[in-house]
Amino acid sequence: SHAVPREPDKWETECFLEVVGAIGADTEDRTLEFPILPEAHAAADQILRAHGIEPEDRYVVVCPGSSKNWPSKQWPTNRFAEVVDWLAQERGLKSIIIGAEFESRLCQEVADRAAVDAANLAGETSVVEMASILERAEALVTNDTGPLHLGCAVGATVVAIFGPTNEKKWGPRGPRDVTIVNEDCDCRPCYYLSHMPNCDHRECLIGIPTQRVIDALSSVLSAK
Repeated sequence: SHAVPREPDKWETECFLEVVGAIGADTEDRTLEFPILPEAHAAADQILRAHGIEPEDRYVVVCPGSSKNWPSKQWPTNRFAEVVDWLAQERGLKSIIIGAEFESRLCQEVADRAAVDAANLAGETSVVEMASILERAEALVTNDTGPLHLGCAVGATVVAIFGPTNEKKWGPRGPRDVTIVNEDCDCRPCYYLSHMPNCDHRECLIGIPTQRVIDALSSVLSAK
């Protein structure tokens, strides 16, 4: 009974809030929250220790996947591996690779390409356990995918890599967050209303060099 326009460049959270606002709900608060119970922290600690990581260790979370439907949102795995190497060699930070169970092979590819050890937790965590791990991370490096939004909800510092999707609608909004896009790619964003055209070049992602992500990470880690 109440129609609300869905604007292509408006942050999706605000679009949803406008729906409930149309029937009188208070929509002033834009705070994202995801409560984590103590038992979820304890379960996450066990998973970390099984991979040789103590909960108090400093680490960065890396999320190289996207979704079953849209693998075209993925930045190349070899570049994620280069980020993992930089974190260890230049910052002394461990890397934890996360993803769904169907992304285990993709995540392992990042681990295998890296010159240093990285913990592949793909398929090993529940959503709340992943949230616990993200909450304590020094940063999250991710494509446009579910863990990006989960990281935002628990207050993680996010370095988000966007290709075919619109960072204005789905990008992070935290004060320390960084969103990286290929400004020279004039055909992005091409995803709209659950449709993405076929693309043979993926220049929107291929055109983002590793150094840009490293520079963004260096900046957010130095600000902590």
